[in-house]
Amino acid sequence: MILLFIRTVFSYIFVVLALRVTGKRQIGELQPSELVVTLMISNIAALPLQETGMPLLSSLLPIATLILLELGLSGLMLKFRAIRRLISGRSIIVIRNGKIIESNLRKIRLTVDELCEELRLTGNFNVDEIVCCMVETNGKLSILKKFEYDPVTPKALDLPPQDNAMTFVIISDGNIDKTTLKLCGFDQNWLDNTLKQEKINYKDVLLMTADNTGKYNILRKKK
Repeated sequence: MILLFIRTVFSYIFVVLALRVTGKRQIGELQPSELVVTLMISNIAALPLQETGMPLLSSLLPIATLILLELGLSGLMLKFRAIRRLISGRSIIVIRNGKIIESNLRKIRLTVDELCEELRLTGNFNVDEIVCCMVETNGKLSILKKFEYDPVTPKALDLPPQDNAMTFVIISDGNIDKTTLKLCGFDQNWLDNTLKQEKINYKDVLLMTADNTGKYNILRKKK
C-alpha cells in the first residue's frame, strides 16, 4: 500500500512537471498534437498505478519521449509554416457579410445549430450583424461585427482620453502578495500605513486591490 502511494505521488509530480514544460493550455485551447500528447501521457501514467508489478521507469520513459517529441514538433511548427498548417490546420471563414458559408461548415464538420450556439455564447444572436466570423485552429470563433452594431467607444463619442491604471491583487484571503505590491510601485510601509488608516489588520482582509495611482479597494472578511 505504501509503495502504491509513493508511485502515485511520484507519477503525479512527473506528469504535472511534464505538462508544465510543454506549456499546455486549457483543454479547449489545445492544438491537435497537444491534445494527443496530453491524452497519451494521462493513459501511460495510469499504467503503473494499475499494474503494481510494472516498473515505474517503464512509464516515465515513454512520457519523457512524448515530451521531447512535442517540444521538437513545436519548434518545427514555429520555423516552418507548412508543418504548422499540416498539424494545426488553418482558420476558416464560416460567415461573411451576414451569410453563412455552408461549404466551409461541411469542411470542418460543424452544423448550423452548433455554430449558432457558439455565437450565442459570445453574445451574438443575429447572424446579419456579423461582417466576418472565423473558426480558429483551436476551435474558437473570431467575430467582426458590422460598424453599426459595434459597441460604442469613448473615441466614437469624442471623449477626452484618460490613462487606464491596471489593478493588482495586493492581499488575498489575508495573504500579502509582495510581488504585485512592487508592481504597483509601493512598498510595505505604504501598505502598513494604508491598513492603519483603514483600521484593519491584513489578516482580516478578504481582498485588497490597488493600482499604480494609489487607488485601492478593501473587502473585509465576515466575522
